[in-house]
Amino acid sequence: MNYELVISDWDGVLLDSLALYYRAVEEIFREYGIKPPSLEEYRNNISPDFMQFYKERGFPPSATSQGLNAIRKRYFEAHWQEVQLRAGARELLTFCNRSKIIVFLATSEVYEIGLRRFNDLRIRHLIHGWARGGNSRYEDLADILACASGISRNVYGATLYLDDTGSGIKQAKSKHLRLKTVGVNGGFNSREAIEAAKPDFIVSSPHEVIVILERGQVGNEG
Repeated sequence: MNYELVISDWDGVLLDSLALYYRAVEEIFREYGIKPPSLEEYRNNISPDFMQFYKERGFPPSATSQGLNAIRKRYFEAHWQEVQLRAGARELLTFCNRSKIIVFLATSEVYEIGLRRFNDLRIRHLIHGWARGGNSRYEDLADILACASGISRNVYGATLYLDDTGSGIKQAKSKHLRLKTVGVNGGFNSREAIEAAKPDFIVSSPHEVIVILERGQVGNEG
């Protein structure tokens, strides 16, 4: 199989941002007067459907995604330069660019900060586009695949999806059965959570994805 499209989760897969996100979560909990979860609790329970995470920990019905995101945006605006790409991320993006493999990102990053970060990291030219702010990873993928269908004739059969969360992998597999999924360790979720989602591949770094692309592997390795 020759892959034509790579869709990658941004935070935790390509960007080493777990610590930054956790500090922003602590800020959100403090503003609501609720004790923050531990890093491990956050790491193993957060998902693209993040409002459920907060509601399960005592946030009032009046709390909205817009309100929580406003706190997060304020924190990110002050600290956005404190994170860098994960080791191997730039190499993966460069390989895709040289191999004419289209790259889309799925991200919850605030648009203005994301664009600033892509330019600061000098990777904007390596990314075709990104989806942001969907209510679920399924919505993000649907948006990306709809856009990519105008570029690639076989987006469902020649696409590799990268995620560092079990929930994101499960959503991709349940709604887009022909996508090949890659669980990337070292991000937001534990290896156990990723293994439970049963991705087609499991890797320890973005750089290892290059081998999958080079070989056109079809899955069931890790």
